[in-house]
Amino acid sequence: RTSGAQVSMTSRGGSNAFHGSAYEYFRNHHLNANDWFANEAGIGRGRMLQNQFGGTLGGAVLKNRTFFFVSGESAELRIPSTVVASVPDMASRAAAPAALRRYLRVFPLPNGPELDGGAARFSAVVTNPQSRQNYGARVDHTLTAKDTVFVRYGYSPGSGAQRGSEFV
Repeated sequence: RTSGAQVSMTSRGGSNAFHGSAYEYFRNHHLNANDWFANEAGIGRGRMLQNQFGGTLGGAVLKNRTFFFVSGESAELRIPSTVVASVPDMASRAAAPAALRRYLRVFPLPNGPELDGGAARFSAVVTNPQSRQNYGARVDHTLTAKDTVFVRYGYSPGSGAQRGSEFV
């Protein structure tokens, strides 16, 4: 139910000279403001890190006939997120039957105001880690003035963790 497209264009087939690029992007929590929900709960800002770097290299394998291009990128992210949830209040925990108390201990202790129905607010800042890599390689070969062929390979592993819940 979403539209999308993949467009592949070649403006020129390569260069006999080697060309490349490299870059890095860095950002951390020292330059960020605190989240509104963390401010409201009196909690400090979470630790944030974004370190993204990569590069490209391209050139000729056979002069005017076969060209290559490789690229690589890596991103390490630590993304802070504020969790606000309703948990059993201290009075409900104390009044619960002994058999039920061990299940109530699974919930964190409240650190915010009392709510209705035996609940209280819990607020915390958690950091969710993510790691992504993107690697690509392409080889173009000119068969005739009008015919070319290419081979392309891409590899994009990644990992991440999500703590808290976006539905609370």
